[in-house]
Amino acid sequence: MPDFQYTNPPLIIPLDDVQLQLIGKCVVVWNEIEAFMLIAVMGALQSSLDEAQRIMGGYNIAPKADIFESVINHRVPGDALHGVASDCAKRVKGLSNFRNDIAHGFWTIEAESGVQIASKQMGMKSTLSANELPQKYRELCKLSWYIFAVCLCVMRHFNPEMVINSLLPSELLDALLGKGEPPSPDDLDKAANTPKAAEHP
Repeated sequence: MPDFQYTNPPLIIPLDDVQLQLIGKCVVVWNEIEAFMLIAVMGALQSSLDEAQRIMGGYNIAPKADIFESVINHRVPGDALHGVASDCAKRVKGLSNFRNDIAHGFWTIEAESGVQIASKQMGMKSTLSANELPQKYRELCKLSWYIFAVCLCVMRHFNPEMVINSLLPSELLDALLGKGEPPSPDDLDKAANTPKAAEHP
């Protein structure tokens, strides 16, 4: 029997290479966000990975975001950090439909506009347009940096002697934890956009 090499699906994908790459990047960054939330909870509870996974529950993202927010706000000090964790949880929940459409969506061409759209279930009104992908990707990257910062703060709080080879400055982490001057609202944005952080692949 011949060894057929399948290189295309049966239906034409209505997306170009740039859009396909963006979809892949969005999926990867979203998985990173979920992993960072899990690591933050595991560190804040000083639990094993298995225990943290059981606490975080199944596949629904909204309960995971609520658990992340609650655990950080009750186990780690720092009003500024609590504000970041609460903001992250809100953003994660706000992007849950996008997560479903990007990960499970069926891509088609909208008849009226000719724009590529995706929906988790065919015929649903809640759809994602391919035109939204660049902005959504930037939102996910920013959210990932914020949750990453929460993870580093958890590590710094429970292991103060630990040297963290971090892409974010230790002074910022200490400020989030309530040590020293409170951080300004854009300090984290500035830190994430320094040459050292911005060049990180």
